[in-house]
Amino acid sequence: MSSKIYIKRNIEELYSLLTEVLTGRRNFDNENERYQKLRRRISALSSILGPLPQFLDTSDNLWTLWNTYIKSTLQSYESRRRFLKEKYKDYYDQLLNKIGTSSFEEEMIFRDIAIEEIIGEGGFGVVYKAEHIVLDELRAVKKLEPIFTDEEGEIKALRRFAREAKILSKLNHPNIVKVYDCGIAGENPYIVMEFIEGRNLEKCVNEDGFFEEQTALEIMKQVLAAISSAHSLGVVHRDIKPKNVMWDCKQAIVLDFGSGQWLEHTISTRMTTASVGTYGYIANELFENPTLLDKNLDCYSAGILFHYILTGHIPSTGKPQFYLEEEKIHKDVIDFILRSISPPNNRFKDGQEMLVVLENIIR
Repeated sequence: MSSKIYIKRNIEELYSLLTEVLTGRRNFDNENERYQKLRRRISALSSILGPLPQFLDTSDNLWTLWNTYIKSTLQSYESRRRFLKEKYKDYYDQLLNKIGTSSFEEEMIFRDIAIEEIIGEGGFGVVYKAEHIVLDELRAVKKLEPIFTDEEGEIKALRRFAREAKILSKLNHPNIVKVYDCGIAGENPYIVMEFIEGRNLEKCVNEDGFFEEQTALEIMKQVLAAISSAHSLGVVHRDIKPKNVMWDCKQAIVLDFGSGQWLEHTISTRMTTASVGTYGYIANELFENPTLLDKNLDCYSAGILFHYILTGHIPSTGKPQFYLEEEKIHKDVIDFILRSISPPNNRFKDGQEMLVVLENIIR
């Protein structure tokens, strides 16, 4: 038998096997050994055929191959379920168990994102360091808490997520982390962002101590520039805090715009005496009404943030200027912070106003 005929016969046999298996006419387990034998034969002929197709190169058994095929063809879990019921009636449950156990990491592979390691965790989810497989660039991926509960709640959550995803895509400012993609993998909403080198402000203070006044003023100028830009588009952050600001000694980058809906859910469903301390940067009125979207909420949080990076502390309840006076901070900066954390009627109304006043102080 000539080599050409041998190659052709193996390829035709593999094609026939895959067609029948993937359309449900043959059983996976019974044909797996045959598939592996054909794959080995064709792999051995790669010097003649050239590089193997990706599905052959990465799928060493029929289950892996099927997962690759079905997930790339049908994006949603429900569409896969319907497909299985129609095409694989005889062993639907067996297949459903296989596909139902896929992890978030596996789901992201089909979006060209390879998850590498956890770099942060919080009340809303987990942040991973990842790599875009095609572009060979680092990314940060935030996996948020599942939003699928009952049918009515699911619809509302999906609508909120879609609305906020559209807003995130419009934010374009040098002091706001870039958002490249948003979506849902399994039951988890996710956001793909640029990967920022450096440390967040909480880590900076914990490791190096609080900042000198001039450096703190520069950081806050950049943070408020980000908030001001977002406010001009009608976007309220609602979770400004040291962990959400990255600093590399030159540039401040604000993270986590768009997490408001998870903040709302967390406060309204889990608020306890202990959790109030966790949310030390959140204005009291937001605890009373988690649906508030007033821009001055960010002004309050920014004022607490400013106090923290100047003193290493959150303001004292009885005498909020105490730590500032201890560190001999200039009076105009103290007055600025006190106005930021005042009751809503006396507070800065938005990021634009707050930025203008801060710039006048710096001059």
